[in-house]
Amino acid sequence: MLATNSPNTNQQWHAVPLLTVGDQFEAYMPPGRLDGIGALPQKEGVVRIFVNHEMASNKGYAYKLANGTDLTGARISFFDIRTDNLNIINAGLAYDTIYDREAKPVSEASQINEKNDSSKGLTKFCSGRSIQAGNFAFVDDIFFTGEEAKKNKHPHGGTIWALDVRDRTLHAAPALGRGSWENVTPLETGNNKTVALLMGDDKAPAPLYLYVGKKNLEHSAGFLQRNGLTEGQLYCWKSDIGHINPQNFNKSKNRSHGRFVPLDVRQAEKAGHYGYDSQGYLDSNRLRQAGFNKGCFQFSRPEDLHNDPANPTRAVFSSTGHGGIHPADDWGTLYFISFNFGSLTAIHSNSIAAELMIAYDSDEDGRRDMGIRSPDNLTWADNGLIYVQEDPATRLNTFGANGIESSIWQFDPKTLTAVRIAEINRKAVLPVGATDKKLRTTGTWESSGIVDVTAYLGSHAGETLLLTTVQAHKVNGGPVIGGAKRLVESGQLILLTNKQKRQ
Repeated sequence: MLATNSPNTNQQWHAVPLLTVGDQFEAYMPPGRLDGIGALPQKEGVVRIFVNHEMASNKGYAYKLANGTDLTGARISFFDIRTDNLNIINAGLAYDTIYDREAKPVSEASQINEKNDSSKGLTKFCSGRSIQAGNFAFVDDIFFTGEEAKKNKHPHGGTIWALDVRDRTLHAAPALGRGSWENVTPLETGNNKTVALLMGDDKAPAPLYLYVGKKNLEHSAGFLQRNGLTEGQLYCWKSDIGHINPQNFNKSKNRSHGRFVPLDVRQAEKAGHYGYDSQGYLDSNRLRQAGFNKGCFQFSRPEDLHNDPANPTRAVFSSTGHGGIHPADDWGTLYFISFNFGSLTAIHSNSIAAELMIAYDSDEDGRRDMGIRSPDNLTWADNGLIYVQEDPATRLNTFGANGIESSIWQFDPKTLTAVRIAEINRKAVLPVGATDKKLRTTGTWESSGIVDVTAYLGSHAGETLLLTTVQAHKVNGGPVIGGAKRLVESGQLILLTNKQKRQ
């Protein structure tokens, strides 16, 4: 489902499918809508891969928690891959227990959907980020994922969830606020008592959020407490020189000095009132508006983010664009943001300095529909290069009018140049009985979720290995994808290598 030898791509790269939706691993059959990916070492010779399923709360076959609770909707699968032959030797659900926003074990679906609905579970897990214990001041192995739940689909907006990998428990993290969450990326604050997460809210328009949390290392502290995910401060980025949105801040290489200013995510006395949840947390719309009221920059759909592996006080993030709101940003933008945490001693700082730079403006002449279009998921690899995926989002232009399907790009942060390395292949053989209902619509399928796994699976000098997924949207039906199996849609988990083709 990914073509690396099309005339539009760099011929150096090769794609190797590892999993196709419908494959079964003993008793476990992973559903479709494969999205965000994480990777952590499991044991010698084995890497554990985490993959989100970006499904609505009522989609997919029902699964059971350890206490017998049945849930449909979004979930996280794990896949154990042998490093010598890339075979998947084990797979299953990544958790068996869920703790809701009140830190109570989930025994009713309504604790998750907050609608008094006994049938619907988690919704639309989008991108994801794994962090190994000891990195970025985190204590445990964690896989983060967010609910891309807009207010019209959820009473209050989505939650960021943190998976305790060792204990197989999934925890809601309400202190990080409500949003239509795409992903988070950790940053280095210079203070081992604090953690920092830069967060993308996939909504047009939306601020860029930063969370800084203080760890509680007392013996009795739980998973969220010891990882700094309960006592913290949320911020949003504001320009010091009056930039408000992409209409007055665009074009590659332009910079804007600014700072992250604090936001209140909770007003306990407002619990249950309109615009607040039962604990007094602001719903996603009210939180965004609070940021705009403080003058925070209004991005056109902030998406995925990833720290610079060589400088963890810097990150890259994408904004997919929304020409209907900001006509100057219809094709999307890549940004760099550099932090100066200084001597951060308190999580409730008045502000944190950070400079924003436009790394790649896709609306510039010569790039529209030819360069990186609608940038979405991305990863900053250990080789120093950034890999960016496309997800059609243009409102004023036609994505793929040139016939080129959604693609993956290699972006050089030093030269600010991009090369297409892979393109969706719509000529792939479909599952038995399934149909592609939008065969003639360019850009319907997307590659979504990408992570550098070279350190875990690489075996050749100079090799870069990327794990990614394909979401074959509108491909469903038949006995495999449709029917009682309820796998939602087709797709694949794919390994990309820039060296010899792996078998």
